[in-house]
Amino acid sequence: MNHKILILFLGFSFTSVVLNAQQLTNVFINQNGKAAYRFAMNGVYLLLNDMGKITEIKTDAFGTIVYDTNKRVEQIGDMKIGFNYQNQVNSIGNYSLQYDHAGRVDQVGNIVFKYNYNGMLVNISNYLIMYNPNGSVDKFGDYKIYYNYNAQVQRIDDSKGLLLLQLNYTK
Repeated sequence: MNHKILILFLGFSFTSVVLNAQQLTNVFINQNGKAAYRFAMNGVYLLLNDMGKITEIKTDAFGTIVYDTNKRVEQIGDMKIGFNYQNQVNSIGNYSLQYDHAGRVDQVGNIVFKYNYNGMLVNISNYLIMYNPNGSVDKFGDYKIYYNYNAQVQRIDDSKGLLLLQLNYTK
C-alpha cells in the first residue's frame, strides 16, 4: 500500500491513508498540538476534532437543499442526511455514523474510532495516536511529531514561515 505524508508546519497535514471506501485524507495539528481529522467518502467530507466530535461536514453534492421541520439539512440534491433521536447525524448518503455513550463518533462506515479515558481519540482503524503529557499529539501511526519547549514547558515555535516536508513510503 502506498502512503504519502505531507507535513505543514503551523498545521501538519498527513495525506492518503486509504481505508476501503472511506479515506482519512488529512490530519491537521494546530499550534497547541490539538488534532483534527478529515475523512473523504465519495464526495462527502467530515472533519472530526480530537475529542471525536464532528466540527464540519462538506459535500460535492449539488441541487436543491431540503430542510426538515427542525431546520436541519435533510437532503442536498440526491444525497440524504439522517439524524438520530439525539439530533446527531447518523447517515450521510450511503454511509452510516455511530456514536458511543459519550456522544463521540464511534464509527463512520467501516472506519472505527477508539478513545482513551480522557475522551481523546487514540485509534483510527489501525492507526494509533499517542499524546504527550500536555495533551499534544505525540505520534500518529508510524510518525513521531516533535515540538520545541521552553524551561516552563510551554511550546515554542521559532518558525515564522511555512515549512513543507513530503515523505513517500511503501508499506
